[in-house]
Amino acid sequence: MLKDFIGYIQPVMPFLSIITGSLSALLGVVLANYLNSRREERNFREQQRQKYRERKLEKLEELAFLFEKWESHCVVLYVQLAVAYMGGMKNDELTDIRNRNKEFLSLEKGDVSKIHAIIFIYFKELNESFEKIQVPLNTLTEYHLNLVLSKNTDPVKTMREILHYRDVFAQACDDFKKSMIELGEKFNIDKG
Repeated sequence: MLKDFIGYIQPVMPFLSIITGSLSALLGVVLANYLNSRREERNFREQQRQKYRERKLEKLEELAFLFEKWESHCVVLYVQLAVAYMGGMKNDELTDIRNRNKEFLSLEKGDVSKIHAIIFIYFKELNESFEKIQVPLNTLTEYHLNLVLSKNTDPVKTMREILHYRDVFAQACDDFKKSMIELGEKFNIDKG
């Protein structure tokens, strides 16, 4: 019986070998393609994560640069306002000083909008600490309007309040910078 079976198979043996070899080769190609596809997919996802991290770090650097310019601008305004209240400087003189110091202030039109946009789009987690900065700035605007409108105010009391809000502003700015640093460290840790 075994001889009969071998007799039947022997003429088709080369074809079975060819079919078995072809199927093995085809299975090898399919398996290699599948594994390569998975590896390429992992590489693509990793490249996308890397690009995302790099983009966030670039935006964080831009935010830090714009914020530094904006903070310097606001500090100069605080100083000018304090001088105006204590020395009786008129609004025209204050405006003249601002115009002469434009290079130092170097705040471009739209920079503050960029700060808000970057925070809103990329770093919502910084929004709360940035909002804390707005309270003393709103007060600064109120004092400036009082000066422009020549409202009578007690200069000593006003000066104390301006200095208080200057300190609140400085602390809020420091807290915001710390938040940006922590965020930058997080991205650098995630990178490694």
